Amino acid sequence: EGQSLSSLIATFTLPAGARAYVNTVEQKSGTSALSYAQGYRSWVIKAADGALREYRVYAWAGAVSSASSTSSSSMTSLSTSSSTASSTSSATSGSGGSSASSVSSSATSIDPNSQIGNVLITEWGDAGTGVDYIELRNFSGSSVTIDSTLTIVFGASFGTSVTLTKYGTGDDPAAYTTFTSLSLAPGEVILVIESDVTIANIQTIKGYGVPTDTKFFVSTESTLIGSNDRLGQSQAKLKQASSEWSLTPDIASMTSVTYSSLKSGFDHLANSTSDGAWWNNGSTEFRKPGVWP
Repeated sequence: EGQSLSSLIATFTLPAGARAYVNTVEQKSGTSALSYAQGYRSWVIKAADGALREYRVYAWAGAVSSASSTSSSSMTSLSTSSSTASSTSSATSGSGGSSASSVSSSATSIDPNSQIGNVLITEWGDAGTGVDYIELRNFSGSSVTIDSTLTIVFGASFGTSVTLTKYGTGDDPAAYTTFTSLSLAPGEVILVIESDVTIANIQTIKGYGVPTDTKFFVSTESTLIGSNDRLGQSQAKLKQASSEWSLTPDIASMTSVTYSSLKSGFDHLANSTSDGAWWNNGSTEFRKPGVWP
């Protein structure tokens, strides 16, 4: 209680052979100090077999009643791998500080070696004329095949699920091909747009400097980004079967409800989409969209 959050040292226990990282810097139990001034830090636990799992560790300063709360910080799994290894942790702020144990992880995850795990949400917004879009990118160095089971989940309590129906590169959505599966080239970006998109809408988006061979995916949603659907209002993620990944930051770390995009230099193997520090946010457009190869 009353201690600064700018330099907290975590004490934790990992399975044999596992290591802990924050922003690619290995953390040592009882030694490494981190600032939790923003409310949380994203930790990545690397198991002995190389599988990765991300946890978000929360900490705050203040009195904690044993009758009303069990901890002053928590460790929650955010699902970046198929590793089933668990970990326990505690964080202390020195004299008068509080400790916390990890929350048991039950999140469905995806193996970091899976090709589909390389497809991430990289931008969210509109082109200024009501043309809403969601940008997805293949961050890997090899082709990735996606199919019609891919779902974008967002909105309040993840209540909106959007799938992809057609794709094409031309201006006329009516001429697009029915989507069953598609191979995305290394670094390729696709733009997901609304079901009632028009030729004029496509041309508006292309007017912002989008490469002519960009693939447009028509979604099942006529109002792709409606009330409380932006990344500054609710989180978004990708889902395929029981696997979930590409979680966007908690809304507390987002500074705007208008446009969001990943910053240049983001490395999908070393960094996390759920880390708000890697996102641009504001009331102006981030074009040409997102982070291009």
